Amino acid sequence: MINICLLSIITVLSVFGIYFLVKEITSFLLRNHIKSRVMLEIYDDVNAAEVTLRDVLFANPGSEIEIIDRSGNDEIKTILKKLSGDIERIHIVENAPEK
Repeated sequence: MINICLLSIITVLSVFGIYFLVKEITSFLLRNHIKSRVMLEIYDDVNAAEVTLRDVLFANPGSEIEIIDRSGNDEIKTILKKLSGDIERIHIVENAPEK
């Protein structure tokens, strides 16, 4: 009876050990080597454009941000160009075709 209990405990601890090892390896790889890209479409709302972009930047600190500018507004274009000049992670795609 004691042998079965010890074998069960060892098996459970082994499974947990393997789980945490895989979890640590995965989090290390995701944190250090894999970069993500966020695509954001901007339309004609001048007030929300900069706020939304800053929220996306804050929520995705290691990501490249690709902005598809679908606005016809010169003020939004100015804001986007200023932000892309200040922050290297922001890339602007102008006149992208609708999907």
